[in-house]
Amino acid sequence: MRSGSASHENANLLARGDSAMNRGDRKQAMIDYMLLCDRADFNASPEETDACIDAHLRVGDEYFYSGHYIESLNYYLRGLELSDRSGDKHSLGVFYKNIGNIYSVFKDHEQSLAKYEEGLRHCGADSVLALKICQNMMGTYTELHDVAKARLYREKALRYRCDYPVGHFMNDYNYALLLHEEKEYDRSIALFRKTAAYARANSLDPKYECSAIEGLYKAYAAAGNSDSTFFYLNLCN
Repeated sequence: MRSGSASHENANLLARGDSAMNRGDRKQAMIDYMLLCDRADFNASPEETDACIDAHLRVGDEYFYSGHYIESLNYYLRGLELSDRSGDKHSLGVFYKNIGNIYSVFKDHEQSLAKYEEGLRHCGADSVLALKICQNMMGTYTELHDVAKARLYREKALRYRCDYPVGHFMNDYNYALLLHEEKEYDRSIALFRKTAAYARANSLDPKYECSAIEGLYKAYAAAGNSDSTFFYLNLCN
């Protein structure tokens, strides 16, 4: 009886936090999620653990997107351990991806790529998760100037169905970065223009359009076109 009761209580607490987040009460949502995280029992049944795993993911995400990366990492690592103990392979994939993202923020590319590889091994049938990881790996290898591996992961990313706007944006944006790395500046500029227009037309978060515009002025600068460089630099500011 205890397992069923605890599982129900945990699910209710998670739902209460989600409800608070949906109505814009982030503070109350974080309180509920953290209460649930504190209830995590590493010896509990998978049914009791499911909501605790989700709570760790939500708290980690909130800290990540607010720039508190160390706090985020702590929750992701604890969620990873819970997922491992419960046998939740899909959650393992998500946590490995997110931990890889944190290492990427700190430019620890060796660690980020290792975590992404682990994430790929646990994606299962989740093609969206696999796509995101391949996109991240493509971007990382481009930053490392490893064009061959960047192209390899672009090919892998294109194998997965992409039916959501941010995924479409990232496919083209990462390819524009790769073209820049290959000094294909005209093609890179054309694709950055496309991604900026796509982000605007699909009402994506402004950070996506700004990233494309940043890519434009850097590509124009590399191509020696100072007038266009200053034009797009001013747009980004």
